[in-house]
Amino acid sequence: MTPSSSTLTPSAPDFKVPDMLPPDYIVAVRVDRRRSWRSAIDQSVSYFESNQDARLMDAYTLMSSAKVREALECVRDCL
Repeated sequence: MTPSSSTLTPSAPDFKVPDMLPPDYIVAVRVDRRRSWRSAIDQSVSYFESNQDARLMDAYTLMSSAKVREALECVRDCL
């Protein structure tokens, strides 16, 4: 199958990047659900990053630090 010239021209109104589109078996409902989950996660992260509660910020900083991730990896490897 040869792509039409409009699919190769980014300025064309029907331009699409085939490898960037979800597979046909992923219906719109699933895509919307994934966007909803992503939005909820983004809102939670935003809340934690903007919250001025010192204990919450300390916990978030601790859990998101590279040293903790390293330690958890080490523990997992030892099990």
